[in-house]
This record gives sequence, C-alpha cells and structure tokens, in this order.
Amino acid sequence: FRYDQFGNKIGDRYFPALQLVYQSMSKWKKKSSKALPLSPAIISHLVTIASLSPQFSESACIRDAVILGCFTGSRCGEYCSGKAHKGDAFGKVPHNILTAEFAGWPIAFCSADFYFLNATHHIVPWTDADSAGTMVRIRFRYDKGGGCNFSERTFHKVSCDDPALSFLCPVKTCFRILLRWSSISNDPLSPVFCWRESPKSKHRFLADIRVTAALRTAVTAMYPDPTHLYRVNIKDVRTHSVRVYACLALNDAGLSHHEIEYKLRWASKA
Repeated sequence: FRYDQFGNKIGDRYFPALQLVYQSMSKWKKKSSKALPLSPAIISHLVTIASLSPQFSESACIRDAVILGCFTGSRCGEYCSGKAHKGDAFGKVPHNILTAEFAGWPIAFCSADFYFLNATHHIVPWTDADSAGTMVRIRFRYDKGGGCNFSERTFHKVSCDDPALSFLCPVKTCFRILLRWSSISNDPLSPVFCWRESPKSKHRFLADIRVTAALRTAVTAMYPDPTHLYRVNIKDVRTHSVRVYACLALNDAGLSHHEIEYKLRWASKA
C-alpha cells in the first residue's frame, strides 16, 4: 500500500506496478474444487448398508438424511447437528430480538418442521403417515442466504414396485426419520436426525463429518478401480454432493432453471 511521510496508509490500493503483479498472480490461483454429485450407486450402497443395521443406527440415519436431501436439496446444516456452544449437544438458534420464539430451537430440522397430508390435503398425524400420508410438507426455517427462511415445500409420495427402490420416497423417509426420533429422543426441541449404537446407549446427533465419511466409504466400495473419476476425486465427495445431485436430478427431469431454483431454494444462478 502507499504511505505518507508519517507512515499513514494512503487509500486502499496498491502501487500501480504492484497491483498489476497481484492481478496477474490471481489469474493463476488454483480455485477450490467443486463437489461431485452423488451417483445412484453411492445411494444404493447407503441403502444396502442401512438395511443390514438396526433402524436406530447411524447408518439408517445417514441413509434417510441423504435420501431426503436428494429431494429437498438441503445443506448439511439442516440435518446435521452443527457447531454447538459449550454445554449444548447441537447447534441452536441464537437468542436475540429477531429470532423471537425460535430462539433456542435447533438449527437443524426438528419435529415441528414436518407435517403430513392425505390425498384430500387434510393434515394427518405423523404416526399415520406411513399408511395415510400422500404428501409431506417441510418447513425450512434457516437458509444460508436468508432469502428463503421459513419457506415451505411439499413433496409427494413416490410409489415403486421394486422393493430395492421403495426407500426412495420423501413421505416414507420422513416417517422413518420421525419414528426413529420418537423412539430415541422424542424431545420436540431436539434435531430429528439422531441415532444410537445400541438400545441402551446414549443417543447422538448426526454430524457432517460422519456423513462425508459414509459417502466416501460408499465410493470406495462401489468404484474399486482407483482410476475411476470418483476415486481420483474422492475428496470432492462431501455433504454438498447431496445438494448438487438434487439439482442435477431435477435438471435431468426436464425442469427449468427457475423451477429448480424455487424447489431447492437456490438464491443465485449458480
């Protein structure tokens, strides 16, 4: 920067010659890598592993978080516990004048963020959703950009004759999530993505590092060849891969960019 005779900085720009050097260097700066989208093989592996584990297990919790994210395009903060303050088990909405009655709530989804509808658009108890629910309406309380806070989206039941694909339904997935939560925690002000190692062990909340580890384990299992694109770029498989996959899936289904932005609550053209 430029300085006067007394050592005070003049302006906020470099000397012209130095500015050109930095501009040239910035053109060659390596940009951060983009997240790879999930693949059907990765999702299939998560479903298989969860089917071999108890319904209260971490594997089952991760499976349902990923499946729901493939429909909602959720960021990990909506299903993972997030950064917790000292003494807290999960990230919470701060106490201030703007958060009002939601202060102290989990930032991640809680049970009040879900309600189910039948074929005539009447609300049904979540306990009856597996048989009577045809839609689930989800409230997204927190958005990274803030532009879609407290927005709601409706997701319809997906029917499939193939038992291996029957898990890929947003209504059934939300029912499984709440069923697990009710048997483990049942605290209305705790995240619904919880799990435990055994029926008598203390419950835990889903962590993004564990979801990423499960996704990369699936990559290694499904793509054993180390020269495969996903193996070479395995570090680009992370929780954001779920959100990218949701976007590409809607694009492949023929939705316009505007429809994708609305459904997945994208605040930019990215």
